[in-house]
Amino acid sequence: MRGLAESGPSAPATCTRPAFEYDHDMDERGLFHYLGTQGRTQPWQNPAEAGWVTATRSSELAGKASDLTGRQPCASCTNN
Repeated sequence: MRGLAESGPSAPATCTRPAFEYDHDMDERGLFHYLGTQGRTQPWQNPAEAGWVTATRSSELAGKASDLTGRQPCASCTNN
């Protein structure tokens, strides 16, 4: 039986890393869009509402913390 060292060189594993290059607000190139589409393989979900990231704020006045990772412009602010 031949060992791994005797079987010859193997091709290196390839790993592609996603690029996050800003183009415009609400584009589909950002980290939260990538997370919300599970690596651009599924329809978008708000990653904070799905439980994949945690969004917090110092206080609540209008909106909710998950608005920070959402795709819709909205009025969201804190007491500070």
